[in-house]
Amino acid sequence: MGEGGDAEGEAETQSLHARLSLLQDPLPLEDSRPSQATWMWWLVEFLGSFWATIWVVELGIVLILAPHILVFLLPRWGRLAVSPENPIRWTLAVLWVLLDLPFLWRLWTSQSEHRDHPIPLYVAARQPLLHPILRPVVAAWWLAHFAAAVALGISMERIAPMDLPILSLFLFWCAFMSNIFLIHAVTALTRGPAVQRVWNSRGFLDLGLVIAGLVWTWTAHQSRGRGH
Repeated sequence: MGEGGDAEGEAETQSLHARLSLLQDPLPLEDSRPSQATWMWWLVEFLGSFWATIWVVELGIVLILAPHILVFLLPRWGRLAVSPENPIRWTLAVLWVLLDLPFLWRLWTSQSEHRDHPIPLYVAARQPLLHPILRPVVAAWWLAHFAAAVALGISMERIAPMDLPILSLFLFWCAFMSNIFLIHAVTALTRGPAVQRVWNSRGFLDLGLVIAGLVWTWTAHQSRGRGH
């Protein structure tokens, strides 16, 4: 009886260990291929990065190669900016070379490295944290990019009228692009908890941009209707 009881107890113990080992096996999703939702989000991030690149490149073209465009965008300041000796224009051009070109390098070299992190946050984390005296200047530079991206999203329909689905998609890209610049502005100042707070509230900023763009479009259509 004793030997039989020991054998039976050992069999139960082995069975229990087998069941526990099953519980310790990794979930099937851990080593599986990325889901369709993951691939779609990577596509969204790629297109958002593409929009940010277009915006930065266009800014460089205006500041360095075609400053006369500023006459149409900012009539009062643009007339001064077209003069070769204008210090403001060349100061902005130098800032573009020092800040925007490294930004583009970080942005596109991060595309294959950021799989576990959102691309705006990952690229911003790679931004050098400069001397405290220089940080406000860099933050103001990225805030200007953020404001310009928001203004573009809100007013683009008046520049180039488009259907509502295309407009909504365009507003979404502008919102994603503005997130990249906004988080860059914050990380230029600090790497503390403020970065996480701003990042967690980005959804409200995106929603506000989309709503503002749609309202702006609606008022534009109303004013056109009254004009006719």
